[in-house]
Amino acid sequence: MNTNTIIQKLASIADELDASGFRSEANCVDEVLLKLASYNAPRAGKKKKRWSVKYKKSIDCSNPKGFSQKQYCKRKRKGGDYNS
Repeated sequence: MNTNTIIQKLASIADELDASGFRSEANCVDEVLLKLASYNAPRAGKKKKRWSVKYKKSIDCSNPKGFSQKQYCKRKRKGGDYNS
Protein backbone atom coordinates (compact mmCIF):
# COMPACT_ATOMS: atom_id res chain seq x y z
CA MET A 1 0.00 0.00 0.00
CA ASN A 2 1.56 3.28 -1.04
CA THR A 3 1.50 6.59 0.82
CA ASN A 4 -1.13 8.22 -1.39
CA THR A 5 -3.57 5.38 -0.77
CA ILE A 6 -3.04 5.66 2.99
CA ILE A 7 -3.54 9.44 2.88
CA GLN A 8 -6.79 9.03 0.93
CA LYS A 9 -8.13 6.42 3.37
CA LEU A 10 -7.20 8.53 6.40
CA ALA A 11 -8.86 11.58 4.85
CA SER A 12 -12.09 9.65 4.31
CA ILE A 13 -11.96 8.35 7.90
CA ALA A 14 -11.46 11.90 9.20
CA ASP A 15 -14.46 13.10 7.17
CA GLU A 16 -16.64 10.28 8.53
CA LEU A 17 -15.58 11.02 12.11
CA ASP A 18 -16.25 14.72 11.68
CA ALA A 19 -19.69 14.05 10.19
CA SER A 20 -20.51 11.69 13.08
CA GLY A 21 -19.66 14.32 15.69
CA PHE A 22 -16.31 12.91 16.81
CA ARG A 23 -14.45 16.20 16.37
CA SER A 24 -11.44 15.48 18.63
CA GLU A 25 -10.85 12.11 16.95
CA ALA A 26 -11.08 13.76 13.53
CA ASN A 27 -8.47 16.30 14.64
CA CYS A 28 -6.13 13.48 15.68
CA VAL A 29 -6.49 11.85 12.26
CA ASP A 30 -5.83 15.24 10.62
CA GLU A 31 -2.59 15.57 12.62
CA VAL A 32 -1.46 12.15 11.41
CA LEU A 33 -2.29 13.19 7.84
CA LEU A 34 -0.19 16.34 8.12
CA LYS A 35 2.75 14.43 9.56
CA LEU A 36 2.53 11.78 6.85
CA ALA A 37 2.24 14.35 4.06
CA SER A 38 5.16 16.41 5.36
CA TYR A 39 7.39 13.33 5.72
CA ASN A 40 7.53 12.73 1.98
CA ALA A 41 7.56 16.42 1.01
CA PRO A 42 10.81 17.84 -0.35
CA ARG A 43 12.98 19.62 2.16
CA ALA A 44 13.73 23.32 1.96
CA GLY A 45 17.26 24.61 1.93
CA LYS A 46 20.31 22.41 1.51
CA LYS A 47 19.44 19.13 -0.18
CA LYS A 48 20.01 16.07 1.94
CA LYS A 49 19.34 12.56 0.82
CA ARG A 50 16.77 10.65 2.81
CA TRP A 51 16.60 6.96 3.33
CA SER A 52 13.46 5.55 1.79
CA VAL A 53 11.05 3.54 3.91
CA LYS A 54 11.89 0.53 1.74
CA TYR A 55 15.61 0.94 2.55
CA LYS A 56 14.93 1.34 6.27
CA LYS A 57 12.89 -1.87 6.31
CA SER A 58 15.70 -3.69 4.50
CA ILE A 59 18.25 -2.89 7.23
CA ASP A 60 19.10 -5.92 9.32
CA CYS A 61 19.57 -4.48 12.82
CA SER A 62 21.05 -7.74 14.07
CA ASN A 63 23.92 -7.18 11.61
CA PRO A 64 24.05 -3.50 10.55
CA LYS A 65 26.51 -2.52 7.81
CA GLY A 66 28.44 0.67 8.43
CA PHE A 67 28.31 3.53 10.88
CA SER A 68 25.00 5.05 9.71
CA GLN A 69 23.09 1.80 9.91
CA LYS A 70 24.55 1.11 13.37
CA GLN A 71 23.39 4.53 14.58
CA TYR A 72 19.97 4.01 13.00
CA CYS A 73 19.54 0.66 14.78
CA LYS A 74 20.80 2.08 18.06
CA ARG A 75 18.25 4.91 17.96
CA LYS A 76 15.50 2.55 16.83
CA ARG A 77 16.20 0.26 19.82
CA LYS A 78 16.02 3.23 22.18
CA GLY A 79 12.62 4.18 20.75
CA GLY A 80 13.73 7.13 18.64
CA ASP A 81 11.35 8.92 16.32
CA TYR A 82 12.24 7.19 13.06
CA ASN A 83 9.51 6.80 10.48
CA SER A 84 9.81 3.29 9.15
